[in-house]
Amino acid sequence: MKDWRGPLIALVILAVVGGVYLLWEPAEPAHAPEPGQEEDLTITSLDWEKIRAVGVRWLDTPELRIEREPDGRFQLTSPEARATDQDRARLLFRSAAEMRAARVVAEEDEADPADYGLDDPRRQIIIEMVDGTDIVVEVGDDSPIALDEYTSRYARLADGGDIFLVQGSRLDFYTAPFERWRDDRILRKEDIREISVTAARGTWVAEKTEAPFAWEVIEPYPVPADGAILDRFAREMRSMRINEFYADEPSREQLEELALIDGNNRVTVRGADGSTVTIIIGKFVDPQGSEVYVRREDIDEIYICSTGFYSAPGFSDVREWIADRPFALAPRDRIQEVSTVNEEGAREHLVRTEDGWHLKARDGSESDYERREINAVLDDLRSFSLRDILWPNHEEATVREAFEAETTTITVAYGQPGDTRDITLTFAPSIGDGRAYAKMVGYDVTYVFGEDILAHVSLEERIEEAREQ
Repeated sequence: MKDWRGPLIALVILAVVGGVYLLWEPAEPAHAPEPGQEEDLTITSLDWEKIRAVGVRWLDTPELRIEREPDGRFQLTSPEARATDQDRARLLFRSAAEMRAARVVAEEDEADPADYGLDDPRRQIIIEMVDGTDIVVEVGDDSPIALDEYTSRYARLADGGDIFLVQGSRLDFYTAPFERWRDDRILRKEDIREISVTAARGTWVAEKTEAPFAWEVIEPYPVPADGAILDRFAREMRSMRINEFYADEPSREQLEELALIDGNNRVTVRGADGSTVTIIIGKFVDPQGSEVYVRREDIDEIYICSTGFYSAPGFSDVREWIADRPFALAPRDRIQEVSTVNEEGAREHLVRTEDGWHLKARDGSESDYERREINAVLDDLRSFSLRDILWPNHEEATVREAFEAETTTITVAYGQPGDTRDITLTFAPSIGDGRAYAKMVGYDVTYVFGEDILAHVSLEERIEEAREQ
């Protein structure tokens, strides 16, 4: 028979020791969750659209204050009146309207503010409402409790209430230095309708149009522009960021020294509302040319910006804006008709149909083709690429005279059936210099192509070549 007294005695001892441990283990307050399982408590719960201003007083730094103007835009009013980053200011107002905490560390009736650095707080967030009331959140000492690997702080409403533990990362947003709240975007025009560049070679201007092309160069002479390139230029200008606010209210001597008064490089943009902004680009900051001094003509400040925007085509030559493949301005799937007229006046006409394409040749014969057979011809037309462009005042007499002879025309009509726009190029006869010269109907500039392009004028021949290939 086994002796059961030994195991029984051991169980009794274990129960007694366990009971003593349970009696002496300190209990966590009911309102304190386990680390890593923090609550998401609300200190403020306000309608952010009814907040008129938010101020931050933080230790010995000047008070920061951002105000909402009647038009809904935000403005820095303290420590200086400056333009503010609209997105960051909007986030400030939303954050102040619903400030969050991780846990309650002391309830109102048991809290001694002095224990948490809240008896004489030197950190305050002041929320001014449109009805004239102020809600003030006081921030006290740092807490030894780390939340999400960040330092935490104690906070409460100034008129009393529970004391909260707030993640330091939430509060750091309010304590960003004044420069971080300033608007670091030089240009805030989302819908740019006109761009003007003044550089060493002169001034050129492009305008966004409704039809027939997305963009058009209007100075020095009207000519269709490459919409993708102009859109990229506009994006580059909108993305310009201020690396440093170099000087506020600079002297004329400073402006002259940095070439910010009558400098050659300036960009003016016009928005859909008709207002314009001119950006003047001065000297490089460093020998490497990675940064440059910049100012806006309407703001008495000097900035330092990176020079990445110089990579946008069109800063040095207007030719970079011009559409170098004129027929590519017509999307292939929207081309409805193509017609040619040679020097003898013989005409051929290619028309899109429901089932494919129909060609009426120069000799009067007619043929039908599948769409895939014509795609190569359309792609060939759309690949006609410029070698150069001649402004009217630079056109040689021999070129002008060539257009007085019998010419060849190619017209591409694109759009929707019954509602099309034409792109027509008129080609002068060869003058034996290895080039082909053309003008687009409605414009005075002369396009310069390679002379071999004239071999692609006949649609019928081009279709047969595509079939053989």
